[in-house]
Amino acid sequence: MLEVRATPRRWPRALRASVCMGVPVLIGWLTGDLSAGLTATLGGFTALYGGGRPYLNRAALLAVVALSLSAAVGLGIWAASSTWLGVVTVAAIATAATLLCNALEVGPPGAYQFALVCAAGTGLYAGHQDPIRSALLVLAGGCFAWLVHMAGAVFGPRGPEKSAVAAGGFAVADYI
Repeated sequence: MLEVRATPRRWPRALRASVCMGVPVLIGWLTGDLSAGLTATLGGFTALYGGGRPYLNRAALLAVVALSLSAAVGLGIWAASSTWLGVVTVAAIATAATLLCNALEVGPPGAYQFALVCAAGTGLYAGHQDPIRSALLVLAGGCFAWLVHMAGAVFGPRGPEKSAVAAGGFAVADYI
């Protein structure tokens, strides 16, 4: 038979992520530097992390994610001057990110985005992009994503905690 299961609302997270990706591109397009806007969207991947965490914990996690994404892109561009160094750098970033994301229980998308942006950095080398400028653009995108992701604290500073307690209560009620 066909059964429709109740699922958590995911559209607010999807909308937030799309804003964090779209606004840097729009700003780049409006200023006449679309490549800078596209580079800044790599920092927008910050919006994919920490959705259900309390705001104080989320703020710290997102800051570390934004800085790490920025460093991964910069290292990817720097290392791409040599094919083998680029491969080793992407593998090292993927390994370190996997270790840390699993140890700290970061949750999806986990280490994938760090390896992805590092690999994207190796591609930016072909366009003769400056590693520091690119890393700063990614950091700017990450800072924007941090602001968008933390905006909910203004309206409901204890929202994630209340949602977790309510979900626990519903789970207990369903079990009983």
